[in-house]
Amino acid sequence: LRTEDGQKSDSLEGIGLLFKVGAVVRPWLLLGFEASTWYRQENSVHVSFDHYDAVATFFPFYDKGFYAKLGIGVGVISVAFDSPVLGSFSDSSDPGLDLKLGLGYEWQISRSFNLGLDLTFTATAFEEGQTQDLMSHLSFSWY
Repeated sequence: LRTEDGQKSDSLEGIGLLFKVGAVVRPWLLLGFEASTWYRQENSVHVSFDHYDAVATFFPFYDKGFYAKLGIGVGVISVAFDSPVLGSFSDSSDPGLDLKLGLGYEWQISRSFNLGLDLTFTATAFEEGQTQDLMSHLSFSWY
């Protein structure tokens, strides 16, 4: 990505959202699906990275809250801008291969409700190049 003055940026802040659904296969293993997005708007430029992954989450000490996750799926970049002179423009890249690695911790609040902190790194390879992003988020899980 490039900043407003045309310089290449290695790090940009944005807003991220995550939705996950799955099943407890073993007390230490969850299998599921995660859909996440990272979005940033700067002036009239809108950029989003979307990820759709099958994910395995491992709780190595299932009576404790630490977990690691590994996922694979599809990633898509979308760019749009509005210009009073040029009008609106939107472009979505071809889908790319998505690899996801994450670490986190969940605190058991009640029998089936957990509050967690998650840090996830995702690398996506497209025909035109690749992207990497790092998202941290607060999660609420019902089991």
